[in-house]
Amino acid sequence: MQATNTFISYMLSPAVLISGIGLLLLGINTRFLTITARIRELNKELRDISKKETVSEVDKIRLNGINKQVSLMLKRCLAQKFSIFFLYIALTLTVLTVFALAADVLNFNFYIENISIMLFITSLSFICVSLVLIGFETALALKTVKDDFINSTEMLINPELIDSVRKDCH
Repeated sequence: MQATNTFISYMLSPAVLISGIGLLLLGINTRFLTITARIRELNKELRDISKKETVSEVDKIRLNGINKQVSLMLKRCLAQKFSIFFLYIALTLTVLTVFALAADVLNFNFYIENISIMLFITSLSFICVSLVLIGFETALALKTVKDDFINSTEMLINPELIDSVRKDCH
C-alpha cells in the first residue's frame, strides 16, 4: 500500500504538467492556424490588387501594408513553430520522467531518482523557453496590428488619397 501511495504521489506532478503542456499546445496551434488563415486572406487580396489594370495610390499603400503584415506574421509563425517544438520536447521529457519515477518506485537502483529530477527540471526549462517565444510572438502580433492601423490611417489622412477613393467609389 505504501508503494502505491508513493507511486501515485510521484506521478501527480508530471500528470498535471502533461495536461498543462497539452493546453499550451492547443492554444498555440489555434493561434498558428488563425495566422496562416489571415496570411492566405492577405495573399488573396494581394493577387486581386495585382490583377487590376491600373493600381491607384490607395492600392499601392495597401500593397505596402500587406507586405509588412505578411512579413511580421511569418515571423510570428516561426516563433510559434519553435515554441511548439520546445513544448513537444518538454512533453517527451515529462513522459520520460514518469518512466524514471516508475523505475524508482519499482526499486531499480541505478540513480534513477536523480535522472527523474533532471528530466523534470529540463522539461520545465523547455516550457520556459516556449513561453518566452510565445511572449515574443505576442509582441509581433501587437506590432502587426499597429502597422495595419498606421497603414489604414495613412490612406485616410492623405487628402489626395481621399479624393482618389471618392473617385473610385463613383
